[in-house]
Amino acid sequence: MRGYADGMEFDAPYERLSDDAARTILASLWRLEPQALTRLDTERDDSFRVTTEGADYLLKVAHPADDPLFVNLQTAALSFAADESGLPLQRLLLTAEGDIEPVVDGRVARLLTWLPGEPDHPIDARLVGQTLGRLNDALSTFDHPAAHRDLVWDVARLDLVRDLQARFPSDEVAEVFARWDALDLSGLPRQVIHNDFHPGNVLTEGERITGILDFGDVVYTARVVDLAVALCYFGWDDELIAGFETAVPLRDDERAALPVLVAARYAQRILLNQLLGRYDPSTQLAALRDHLERIR
Repeated sequence: MRGYADGMEFDAPYERLSDDAARTILASLWRLEPQALTRLDTERDDSFRVTTEGADYLLKVAHPADDPLFVNLQTAALSFAADESGLPLQRLLLTAEGDIEPVVDGRVARLLTWLPGEPDHPIDARLVGQTLGRLNDALSTFDHPAAHRDLVWDVARLDLVRDLQARFPSDEVAEVFARWDALDLSGLPRQVIHNDFHPGNVLTEGERITGILDFGDVVYTARVVDLAVALCYFGWDDELIAGFETAVPLRDDERAALPVLVAARYAQRILLNQLLGRYDPSTQLAALRDHLERIR
């Protein structure tokens, strides 16, 4: 589980898995001899595209510090949503011994199907909303003990990054906290959500969505947070909201909270990415400023 803001180890260093070691894992556990192995750029694990004569796969080997229970949360949520929704989601492959999450040298390994398509491509906003709504609805009856966690990327727990305001002060972020503090989120419908629906996690081919990736930030929280996250990344769009509501009609209290929750996601990104030294915050501050002007 990710910790509180001052103690987070998002990018805790570790010895990366070599290509040879990955090939050994594939051969010993899944009896696969890949024709090609391509390392993917990921934040916190070792991931490889595995090309074989018959199909492509994704090998993921978790960070050594990742609790197997939280890896299982991702696996369980992904599998449940795939069964319930009919959406283009990855499937996990059992090892030759029938395991789904074998542990190799203290690290959980998983082999998943490879989905076609490319990330970060423009796509119809209503289709984005419909797809997220279907995923949100599919997860509405899912639960897992590890989902009930304090996650710094949960917009409904903006208080977890409050201490970062002093380190990275801005008037815009201060306004977001004032607005968030005035919200009463206690009565909003709650469930497990995907919590990271952005263009990099949505694969497309032409006008079709061909894949939804990355269940690493799954959490039990207010369900409307799922929509708030998407609106932060894709931009506020009434068509996206309307698409979402084809599967998950919003209550009046969710609709009222939504603009502030979108602003809260901007604030999270600004503070946490500054903590991680990822980028100059000026672009995101400008986007937050525009959003605040819209809702004042």
